[in-house]
Amino acid sequence: MTRFYAIVISIAIAFAGCKKNKGDEITPGTPINNPNPMVTVNSPAQVSFKLDGTDISYMEGSTYQQTVGSSSFLATPPDSSESSWSCGFEDVSMGNPIVELDKGYLKFLGNMPDSDIFYNFFSPGNFNYVMNPDAEIGVRLTYYINGAKWSTYDGTGNQTGSVFKITDRKKFWSLGGNTGATVLISFNCILHDGHGNTKTLTDGVMVCSFENL
Repeated sequence: MTRFYAIVISIAIAFAGCKKNKGDEITPGTPINNPNPMVTVNSPAQVSFKLDGTDISYMEGSTYQQTVGSSSFLATPPDSSESSWSCGFEDVSMGNPIVELDKGYLKFLGNMPDSDIFYNFFSPGNFNYVMNPDAEIGVRLTYYINGAKWSTYDGTGNQTGSVFKITDRKKFWSLGGNTGATVLISFNCILHDGHGNTKTLTDGVMVCSFENL
């Protein structure tokens, strides 16, 4: 039996947008299926939300670019391999990350899940926020404000009242022939800086793509 780690990160496609409160008592409201019905799974890649009540948005274009990636722990059958996938947005000129979304993890045999297994991993439904999507089934979100990291998993990672829901999806194939899943997401959460400070993210809507790398 041979096991090894493989991490793949690639940049694809091109998207865009937050005050400081203390305490984990902040609880976002439950989102409707889509806080912005004008945004669909067929819309350009983008993310928008309110951060402590301030509107923030980023959209794929010349200023912001979508990113995709994967993290895998590969094993020789009969042991199962494990993978998680990521998407997000970064500043084109500086290459600095802005929003990162990780979803994990999936067990499968071989070096890569087949097309249907991968696509079904992004089926519509509700998902929990987790501390480590490489070891837990669920999602985590990171947002960078002037280079400072705010995330769903730093500090206590408390997510009381938080919701993350994939509301729609569609399949695509990359130029390299890989299967991809474009998803429409409705979400809210509490962002932590790891020093006891929190920010409340509400009315989140995201259209982004995951690729079976």
